[in-house]
Amino acid sequence: MATKNKKKRWLPPKIPVIDFKKYRGKQLAVLNGKIVASGKDTIEVLKKAKVRYPNKKIWEFLLISVPMERYFIY
Repeated sequence: MATKNKKKRWLPPKIPVIDFKKYRGKQLAVLNGKIVASGKDTIEVLKKAKVRYPNKKIWEFLLISVPMERYFIY
């Protein structure tokens, strides 16, 4: 009997609702839809995230940059 080869399907990352006033101008690290670290630059954020989750690989974190001002695209 032949078995079907199931491919793992890629799913887009879960992005949380971000409090603009709290995180304005910062970098965020997101893991499983939750903000796990924030800071002024990417290196700082990744270091904080790795301290909190040492068993996770760096590529498992979603990095988000929150702008200083709101932009509207028409």
